[in-house]
Order: sequence, then structure tokens, then C-alpha cells
Amino acid sequence: MSPVTKAPDPDAASRDAVHRLLAESRHWPLLSAAEERTLAQRIERGDRGARERMILANVRLVIALARRYQSEGVDLVDLVQEGMIGLICAVDRFDWRPGHRFSTYASLWVRKYVAAARARASRAVRVPRELARRTRHATVIEADLTRALGRAPTDAELAPAAGLSLEQVREIRICCQADLRLDRPVSEDDPTPVGELIAADGPAPDEAVAEAWRTRALRSALAALDDRERTVIQMRFSDHEASTLRDVAIRIGRSPEWARHLQDRALRRMARDRELAAACDVA
Repeated sequence: MSPVTKAPDPDAASRDAVHRLLAESRHWPLLSAAEERTLAQRIERGDRGARERMILANVRLVIALARRYQSEGVDLVDLVQEGMIGLICAVDRFDWRPGHRFSTYASLWVRKYVAAARARASRAVRVPRELARRTRHATVIEADLTRALGRAPTDAELAPAAGLSLEQVREIRICCQADLRLDRPVSEDDPTPVGELIAADGPAPDEAVAEAWRTRALRSALAALDDRERTVIQMRFSDHEASTLRDVAIRIGRSPEWARHLQDRALRRMARDRELAAACDVA
């Protein structure tokens, strides 16, 4: 009997990758406030070595925050990768002049990207890659505008700054809203799916069937009228623009009294239509 080959454990591989990254990051000591300020000044002058040093010294911060956001079904490596993007954004945008510690500023960026990655991973419907890219870009620009304006920017302010249309910004807003799985139980004590408690925008199935029946019966009853009777009824009771008897009379070339006579005769004929009467009874 051939030995059973054990399938590779993706979680173990993920842990190993993070452990290797953590081990490598220990070669770079943490920075003091003075060192952070000096590196930030060098980065402003375009020193790529200083930029790399600032990033490497804060890898441990990214891993620590990613572990806090880790949950079932979310790969730690993915969270760390997203956190590194947030760290790089923080390095490129850090302003040393107010005297804040870089680690405090970077934590905000890392949390933002890690939390967004976890939210995307837990979605029942995946967001297209291009939309995800625009969302990350808009998030960075929005943070810059918030800092510059002292308040959250409006969509109209964010769109030109991010090089996006107003419609794309609104699409991003929808994308960033918290997702809710409709098959999730209401609580531990109540197994009722959340979706059953949400009212639908449209009519209930039985109401939709009844409305379709009424529409079909009405069309059938109208088809049984002669052309002038049908014209009078359609003009008088149109959902879009109902007409007066005078308007109808002008349209058919008769007097208003004759238009009323055609209307009453058509309504009596429709009232005798059994299918239409039955359909109206269920309204």
C-alpha cells in the first residue's frame, strides 16, 4: 500500500511566511523619535535609502496590527501585505513638523488597509479588481484632503483630486459600505436568517401575481371595446396624463356629451367582463 500523501496546509505556509518576515524584521531595530524625524527629513529630500529604512523598521508594527484583525477565513499573509501598502503610504505622507511619532501616524494607515482587506475577504460578492484599486487610491487621497481641509471632503471635492468621475466616487462609497450576509443568523439564540427580516423593495410574490392578472384582464377587456370606446377610456384614465371629457371630445371630433356617452357605455361593457371583475376583487 502506497503511503498517503498529506495535503499541504495553507495556514501553516501562511504562518511560516509571516514568521520569516518577522525574523528578518528583527535585524532592524525600532526607531527613536529623533531617528524618525531625521529619516523623514531625508525622505523629503528624495533619499530612497532612508525610505527603505523607515519601512523596514516598522514591519513588526504591521504584523502586530494584522494579527489583531485576523479572523476565520482570512489569510494572515494577505492582511500583512495590505498592511505593508498602508505603511508605505504612511512613509510617503508623513509630516515630521508637528512632532508626532511616525508609529502613531502609521498605525492609522495600516489599520485602514488591514481592515479593508478583511472586509473584502468576508464579502459574499467579490469586488472587481479595478474597483478595488480605485477604492484604495481614493482612500489615500481622501485622507490627504481630510488632513488639508480639517474635515472630510465631499464627493465633489474628492472626485477631481483623485482623478475620478463623480459617478466613480459614488460607486466607491457603495463599495465601502459594510457588507451583510443575508444567510447569517440573527443571533446565537435566533437562527432566523437576516434576509428574512429585510423588507423587499418590490411587491411580495402574491401581490406581483395579482397585479399581473389585473393587467392581463384589463388589456383583454380593452381589446373587446371598439376603437372609439377604447380611445375614450385610455385618454380618460391614463396613468401618465389623464384627459378631461372636453379634451377627449376634441380628439374624437365629437361633443363632450357624446364623449361621456361613449365612456359610460365602455365602462358598462367592462363591468360585465368576468375576468376583469374577478381580478379587481383580489385588489
